[in-house]
Amino acid sequence: MREELVKELAKRLKRGERIYRLEAYLESKGYSEATVEAYIQAALNSVDRKSVSLNRTRVAKGIFIGSVLTFLGAVYYFFGDASTGTITSSTFRSVMGGILISASAYLSWLFHFVWRKPKDGNASYAYPDWSASSILGIFVISISAIILGFILDSTYEDHNHSVLRESGVLTKARVISVSFDNFGKRDDSSVSLLWRDQSGNRREESFPEIRERLYMYPKGREIYVIYDPTYPHNFLPLLRDSQIQAATGSAQRDFTIADLMSLMQMTEEERLEKLNQIHFGWEYKSAGHSYTNKLQSGVVEIYRGRVRVITQRISPSHINYEQKKLGFEVTEVLPKNRWSLQDYTAESDQYRLNYTHRNEGGSLFFELELTAKVDEP
Repeated sequence: MREELVKELAKRLKRGERIYRLEAYLESKGYSEATVEAYIQAALNSVDRKSVSLNRTRVAKGIFIGSVLTFLGAVYYFFGDASTGTITSSTFRSVMGGILISASAYLSWLFHFVWRKPKDGNASYAYPDWSASSILGIFVISISAIILGFILDSTYEDHNHSVLRESGVLTKARVISVSFDNFGKRDDSSVSLLWRDQSGNRREESFPEIRERLYMYPKGREIYVIYDPTYPHNFLPLLRDSQIQAATGSAQRDFTIADLMSLMQMTEEERLEKLNQIHFGWEYKSAGHSYTNKLQSGVVEIYRGRVRVITQRISPSHINYEQKKLGFEVTEVLPKNRWSLQDYTAESDQYRLNYTHRNEGGSLFFELELTAKVDEP
């Protein structure tokens, strides 16, 4: 009997390898069944079975603890740190979460095999069987975990947006710096903002932005942000309609003639709510019976029987379609302006509509004025 082979078998037993695999190994070398049995018995006699069992228990405990820790890490990564807010890269967070969940699932799979009773009936020598089905199972678990990561990431962002909608504080922030990446990686560029919170404390926060959009943040520019007063790190800059929709629930749509008709019949509180449902950022100015928008230049003036809107949030094609649908007929057409757009007056049985364009600081604004005929002197 070869002493070196017995030592090799004993070493593999201490690692937790199954006896049937050792038998297959010896048979592949051409040993007879009786010789294989003799070698296995010699290897078993040369090892401390309690030590082997203890090693296996330690491995199982280590795998179990690792599985629990990685799973808790995944949960914390998605839900525990509210201060990360919505400014973390969604793709990065999803993939990392998927990896953590995959690791947890894989370690749980190992734990199952370590404690599973093997074919030879000796539970002291259980060892994972790296079959094709096992590899396929790991692959399926990993892909499923990454998909689950994206789902959890979406849930996480929806939760943060919900917090901002319910208790977020709107304030003005100033761009203090823009950092560029050195290797062209999109997620390495960021914008730093400075603002004061409700307590008057200075807050300096950064958020990632792709290089193609950095031109939107010249140093010194003032923009509005909405932040969670409990975790100020959870904030959202309000520049694009998608950001404002997510943070406030506003539709971020254009004004319509029907909106002006509704505003004419509402109270001050109802009007403010209606305006912020159309697009966010309106506040009431009692001195001029008007509403101004803090995020986008715009004014709404409401008097008895008359509503006037000056804004960039109007679709000319939709206004033309809507005024025909509501029964308005054009009664006066003015010469085309510098933008080659037509100003006109239209009337229905109940209303007169004036639709004009104006230049405000070099920008095109639409002026829409609706007057109720029944209130005319």
